[in-house]
Amino acid sequence: MSYTEGDVSAARAAMDKYRGKLDGEVAAALAVVGLSAERAHKEAKIRDDMIPCEPGILLRRKAWTLASRADSQL
Repeated sequence: MSYTEGDVSAARAAMDKYRGKLDGEVAAALAVVGLSAERAHKEAKIRDDMIPCEPGILLRRKAWTLASRADSQL
């Protein structure tokens, strides 16, 4: 797999956000924890945006709202 200079730059900036001015293992651990927390937050937002419908089916709230409005106009 290859990465562009922009990909590498973005990754470094994201890690530096959590490492601060530290170096070594502590800085690496802070970067991992910080990036993991960001990802968990994003996944929680996605999960919270989903609603159960019929068994085994999930719909996004926006799609559900649009479908409900369409049904109410029939």
